[in-house]
Amino acid sequence: MLPLTQVKVMTGVGATLVVLCSIFIGVFPLIFNTIVDKMLVIREDSDTFEAFVTPPIPIYMQFWLFNVTNPEEIRFNGAKPVLEQVGPYTYEEVRVKYAFDWSKEGTVSYLQNKSYIFSPELSGERRESDLITSINVLMVSLAAQASTLHPVLLLLLELAFLRFSEKLFIRKPVGDLLFKGYPQPLLAEVTKIFGDPMGNNGRFGIFYPLASHVFQGRQDLISSTIWTQLEASLDLFETHEAGDILFYGYDLPAFNFDFSGLGNLVPKLDETEGWSGTLADIMDQMGFQDIPQVVLDNKLALLLGVNNTDDKVYEVKTGSDGMGDFMNIQSWNGSSTLHYWKGEGAQYCNMINGTDGSQYPPRLTRDSVLRIYTSELCRSLYLTYEKDLYHHGIPVYRYVPPREVLEDPEVNHDNLCYCVPDRDHCLGAGMLSLQPCLGLPLVLSTPHFYQGDEKELAKLVGLNPTKSEHETTIDVEPRTGVAMYAAKKMQLNIPLKRYGNLPSFKNVPEVIFPILWVNESANVDADMSQEVRNAVFVPFVVVDAICGSLIAVGALLLVLSGFRFLHIKPRYSFTALHSNTAPEACSVKVKPLVITRSAEQDKL
Repeated sequence: MLPLTQVKVMTGVGATLVVLCSIFIGVFPLIFNTIVDKMLVIREDSDTFEAFVTPPIPIYMQFWLFNVTNPEEIRFNGAKPVLEQVGPYTYEEVRVKYAFDWSKEGTVSYLQNKSYIFSPELSGERRESDLITSINVLMVSLAAQASTLHPVLLLLLELAFLRFSEKLFIRKPVGDLLFKGYPQPLLAEVTKIFGDPMGNNGRFGIFYPLASHVFQGRQDLISSTIWTQLEASLDLFETHEAGDILFYGYDLPAFNFDFSGLGNLVPKLDETEGWSGTLADIMDQMGFQDIPQVVLDNKLALLLGVNNTDDKVYEVKTGSDGMGDFMNIQSWNGSSTLHYWKGEGAQYCNMINGTDGSQYPPRLTRDSVLRIYTSELCRSLYLTYEKDLYHHGIPVYRYVPPREVLEDPEVNHDNLCYCVPDRDHCLGAGMLSLQPCLGLPLVLSTPHFYQGDEKELAKLVGLNPTKSEHETTIDVEPRTGVAMYAAKKMQLNIPLKRYGNLPSFKNVPEVIFPILWVNESANVDADMSQEVRNAVFVPFVVVDAICGSLIAVGALLLVLSGFRFLHIKPRYSFTALHSNTAPEACSVKVKPLVITRSAEQDKL
């Protein structure tokens, strides 16, 4: 091959390698993203569907309970509660999705069953049989509810339902249900007993006048009668095994409600002298036909009925129409919004935003905001970027809830809608009332009131909030949106204070009383992290290595071709000069010199 041809070939090959490999390195992320998007889409025949149904990453629920060390001093002397944290009691959480509905384009609906299995290995020396002294949630809840809806009125109302064959579902015209009202035998009977000061005439409607104050002036004695029995059967602080407090439940006492002396206040009450026995016995005496199993079991637990249950129907985006809102919850329990919050800005507080926290849309950045909704929180939350980390060698972004998410409503007015029942009853920073969604006066907070109300923290002994122990964190691999580590931490509390004139509460301090805190966590181990690394990072390493090598070869060829060209250029110029036909010899035509004599010279 001629030298000049060699230079041309080397230059062409080198330039081609450099240009094509540079272009491929630039477009490979787009190709990779397309492949990842197709893999992530939720379909029954997709490779990731099995992981969607049952997460392959172990999920654990760790419980720390607060053991009350000075119950008598609290109850009788109003002493500051001294708490001892005991735990963790670790349970493996098993999630299984089922009952899939693919009828809506771009979404899938499902139920998710959650089961909790105690793990002795991960609980150390702690066992479910450990005895814990905790506040009596039932007793405090009853006391809290007594001021608005008295227990005896509920019992009388249920008896009346049976007597007048009231049904759970009725069919009436809309106008009658709202404003016109419809004949209501129960209300008619009540007005016969207590009179009809509001002029209802035995009719009922949502906006129809209702004599809601017919029992006013009579509640104190009724309250005293029923609460005397409750106080005799219950205690403010009780000692039970940890497993019973959490899941399995402990036996409730029997009751004996004697109403025989109240006939002068409620005439129809003479027909019964009262009810006695367990709650199930009382419901049976009242004529209930279908008594719930939890009542028949006569047990109470903080999480009774939670184990091995579903969490209503979720509808999420599958990613088939784009990954920007992948796995975002579109509706829960048949609604795209919540209906718990009624305060200022309720529309904001009732929004269902984000995913369930196990997966996020791919290609996250440090400016991304992670939004989460779980029914246990009764609201949506969001997390923002904090810092870069490595999880078993994989680069991840850590996201945490910013302080303003649970900030004092008077500081962050976006939280005013969480004030229950109104702005005058707002909780402090780091707290959320669960009354609207659970129907119980429970308060959710950060563990140990981390970043919470300093005043409430000062009312307790034994709490020590720290960032490393008590902050919710999520570490996400940004290319795929997969959560490599997640720790959702929250604390359950109940307000303790003087409820009316009830003797059991007349000396107690006013405090948000901690019951327990929980860490729901998932951690991708080293082996699975290696699989993620092979799937996400190795392709880029291989492409960079191959294309980088080819670019280097191409660049080397360009350099060599340049040197080669410079080397052959002088010879090429000389050859070109001597390879052409020599120029013609220069010819000069010389005319012959002719000497002639002129005529004048001849004459001489």
